[in-house]
Amino acid sequence: MLKLRSRCAIAGMVGKSLPHSAAETVARMADSIRHRGALPGQLVRHTAVFAPTSTGAGLLLDGAIYGTICSPARGLTPDAACAGTGAEESGIPKNADDLKKLEGIYALVYPGGDGERDGARLFVARDPFGLRPLYYARQGDTYYFASEVKALLGAEAGLHVKPFPPGHFFTLEDGFVLFCDPDTFGRGIPTPPVAGPEETARSLRELLMKAVQKRLPGAGAGGVAVLLSGGLDSSVVAAACVHLGLSVRTFSVGTRGSQDLLNARRVAEHLRTEHHEYVYDLDEMIAILPRVIYALESFDAPLVRSAIANYLACREAARHGAQETLCGEGSDELFAGYDYLRPMSGSSALAKELERLLREGHTTGFQRVDRMNMTHSLDYHLPFMDFTLIAFARRLPDDYKIGPQEKWILRKAFEGMLPEEVVWRKKAKFSHGAGSAEMLHELADAEITDDEFAAEREIAPGHALISKEELYYYRIFRRFFPIEQVVETVGRTRQP
Repeated sequence: MLKLRSRCAIAGMVGKSLPHSAAETVARMADSIRHRGALPGQLVRHTAVFAPTSTGAGLLLDGAIYGTICSPARGLTPDAACAGTGAEESGIPKNADDLKKLEGIYALVYPGGDGERDGARLFVARDPFGLRPLYYARQGDTYYFASEVKALLGAEAGLHVKPFPPGHFFTLEDGFVLFCDPDTFGRGIPTPPVAGPEETARSLRELLMKAVQKRLPGAGAGGVAVLLSGGLDSSVVAAACVHLGLSVRTFSVGTRGSQDLLNARRVAEHLRTEHHEYVYDLDEMIAILPRVIYALESFDAPLVRSAIANYLACREAARHGAQETLCGEGSDELFAGYDYLRPMSGSSALAKELERLLREGHTTGFQRVDRMNMTHSLDYHLPFMDFTLIAFARRLPDDYKIGPQEKWILRKAFEGMLPEEVVWRKKAKFSHGAGSAEMLHELADAEITDDEFAAEREIAPGHALISKEELYYYRIFRRFFPIEQVVETVGRTRQP
């Protein structure tokens, strides 16, 4: 079960000599991302100012620590699972060895104690796959940190923002230090043996059940909220929740008559969940697009398309009183869920591409999940990104992933728990299933001429837009984000 959990907007400055205005700057940064959760006050040290404040040992945590990979978390108990509070100081990670033992998704800051030598104890870290966001910028000897890009743009003029590298920690003395390479992640984590298809499918099903149970927020009176597209991944998460005996609410969105709505309804009826649907049209998509892009902090075309449906699903969950959601993100990266991967099966290219997808996911799919939930002040859980499940998936042979159909072993693990037509349905991208993809493509094609696209396609040296649709999104993006300051933060989805 959860050992330590907190949802907060991290914002702060660190330097050998901070200006008198540091506290005011940090307050302004934190206010711009208050939707992520905030506590009153600031934690001020000789060399660091961070918001929000905290109690106990001063650990600022955005995310969840579930324990250690092989044993219960040292010093962390279920009683510590409350916003903004840490455990005993002996349980706080302060170096690479400590971080290697943690299982969780997190961005965390340990600012240290009072005194002239505070800087020697300052510690900032991000989980191995960057599942919780964190960004930084540097101006002279001063470092700025924040949970979202927009907070850093509001700190000082001209800051160049970069992602805090996943699997790294930062100290003033050592700078950024790698503690976990995402490409080699999982090699030392014990997993069930990979055996024949039936036994392996059973092991996978049990691992996912445990991963869901580990992440459950206590399942209050409102039950568990699952964002249900009707595709395999979210359906599997919903089925696991029901199998564990939980009260489940499912939320689905789409255009009228879209495949996602039909499939999600079929899954909800099969699982007997409390199901909620929302139907939207092109006018609503156009109306919310600036809010979606501002929240998403990207103009990547496939990401924006899927973010629209994700935004509306999260909005519906929040309107119905949900405080957090469970999502199916990560399955495609573990079990080879994309069509373009099929020719790579049987060669080292598949493993390398799956490693790349997970390594870069913090700027694409995982970023979308984070921003769309957090803009509605919803926390979220990613059962497929359980550390043991990742290690197990990486040990599976290619033909268990790409068999007669993509994600074959995952489908086999849950056949009988879901309708057959859902288990063996061919994967559709979120935006295609929801019905928004073609509408947005046609809109951009009608509004942007060939000459305009040719003239505006190059947005920065080495960075070009891929389509008129992406230019349509970029024109909105640049209202909020100067590309020369944020170009390194924008991930690009692979185009099959």
